[in-house]
Amino acid sequence: MKKTQVLRQGWQLQGYPYEGFDISRLWAGEMRCTHRMDVELPVDVHTALMAYGWIADPAIGRGDVETAWVEKQVWVYQGAFELIPEDLRAQELRLCFQGLDTLCDVYVNGRSAASYANMFVEHELDVKPHAALGRNTVTLVFWPVCAKSRQEELPQGFWINYSTERAFVRKAAYAFGWDWTPRVVTMGVWRPIRLTVVRGAAFAALKTDTVALEEGAARLAFSATVLGSSPKPLTLRITLLEEGQEVAQWE
Repeated sequence: MKKTQVLRQGWQLQGYPYEGFDISRLWAGEMRCTHRMDVELPVDVHTALMAYGWIADPAIGRGDVETAWVEKQVWVYQGAFELIPEDLRAQELRLCFQGLDTLCDVYVNGRSAASYANMFVEHELDVKPHAALGRNTVTLVFWPVCAKSRQEELPQGFWINYSTERAFVRKAAYAFGWDWTPRVVTMGVWRPIRLTVVRGAAFAALKTDTVALEEGAARLAFSATVLGSSPKPLTLRITLLEEGQEVAQWE
């Protein structure tokens, strides 16, 4: 059995100066934030600041210049989820981050759990080693791309138009400015976060490959991803429909 919960509500977003930021001082309550907001996910930092009235739309007028400070700060999302005893005994206990923009350190219950640097792909985290009964906290620390990219140098002979930051991160390049858009380097949670609990075995994904195409026919290959485990053999049944009518079925 698979149980999925979208972690949408109960999050807080805080901004901190990049210089001097230290996660241990954050845990100790020694860091003073510049902004604090209650947010519902998914939401990126700029959108949250606009909702609170702290910045104007960066795409209008001189908004991009007046909000340039946003990309230079560290932004921290803090949320939580609840686990019951049955959840802790489950075979699989995962957090799926569908979209993190971009340089992000993940902490579960105050312990380092993962670091990610790609806004385009989903990231899955096994939280069983960090989980506890009852309330579990999740902290996402987003680092400013501009500060991190200053630590990198382009290889000799490598050339890129506009700013060089886009060469070092898996992030939408238009955020750094283009001929059709101002520079607005977003960061934050831009797609949902899901908590998945699997007891026994559960179907996760199906992959279909076209092996061959012939006149009036096609040969397909199917492969399934299963989470957890089962003491009994598992059967995969695939039904092909056309306009709601069954055309073929395989097991």
